[in-house]
Amino acid sequence: MRKGSSIRPLPCPTCGYQPESFAETVCAKCDSLLYEPTQGAYLQVDIAHKGQTREDATRIIEKSLNEAIIKRKSAIHFICGYGSQTGHTSIIRNHAINVLKRLARTSNYQMICPPENPGKIILVLESHRKTASSIWP
Repeated sequence: MRKGSSIRPLPCPTCGYQPESFAETVCAKCDSLLYEPTQGAYLQVDIAHKGQTREDATRIIEKSLNEAIIKRKSAIHFICGYGSQTGHTSIIRNHAINVLKRLARTSNYQMICPPENPGKIILVLESHRKTASSIWP
């Protein structure tokens, strides 16, 4: 991630309180729901095929996470390719994996790297975490 940057949840839509983690579903200040329950669909985002830098990829991840939460998506499919061991796509993929692992660990999400598609990383947002086979087509 960028120095001094962190992926943060959106503020409460009712009172503006800033939750500390994405795991919080009810506002600590006004008891309103922070996010509506998910609708099961997923958001798909390409983060490495247009010459993006690691910083660009982090911004795309941040924006995508907020969009997925607002639109009540159950997961985000990040398309990053897997490239060669030293290529640009590999650098972005490895960076995205590190960012998403940290996010999954701190926010009670699940990160999946499907073995049949090494160019895709899935971040499961639903708190009850559907089985992996129901998240990707």
